[in-house]
Amino acid sequence: MKRHLVCVDYEDEAERKRIEYTLEKWKESTGIEKIRGIAFFVERNLAEFLDELTSKMNPKSIEKLRVYTLIEEKTPEVEMKTVSFEVRSLEKPEIAKKLLELAMARNNARILPGTNKYFSLTRKGRVEIEISDNGNKLHFRITGNAEAVERFSEKLKKDLEFFLGGGNV
Repeated sequence: MKRHLVCVDYEDEAERKRIEYTLEKWKESTGIEKIRGIAFFVERNLAEFLDELTSKMNPKSIEKLRVYTLIEEKTPEVEMKTVSFEVRSLEKPEIAKKLLELAMARNNARILPGTNKYFSLTRKGRVEIEISDNGNKLHFRITGNAEAVERFSEKLKKDLEFFLGGGNV
């Protein structure tokens, strides 16, 4: 049976918890076995390093020591999708901005500080939303996991049309 070592780096505690939840969810159907102990990469001087490492370990721990040679390192292909649309606003710009913030909050979207970009963590994955303002038109570009983008963009369009009153362009 072919085994795969999957290494995931995360940005914060919330992301770590989402990863842990996904591991638990898929544990049975994929045969996931979490590594107990410590895992690391060694690029040079493996034999010398292992000599010193094992000299500092308990004999029972040495029996559990495993060294795998990586044949190939892969970055998985993830089906990403981008959806773009424009919404016209019948409101004054300052009111439209407040209504846009309300629609984004309603869709659990948080702004990325210092940008015109938002992100939202949905049940189907993370999406990033970039917004540009063209007078009374707002242009949206939503990127992320294909299914998450579809669901998020449809819900956001409906909310924006309701709040801003102008509809899709």
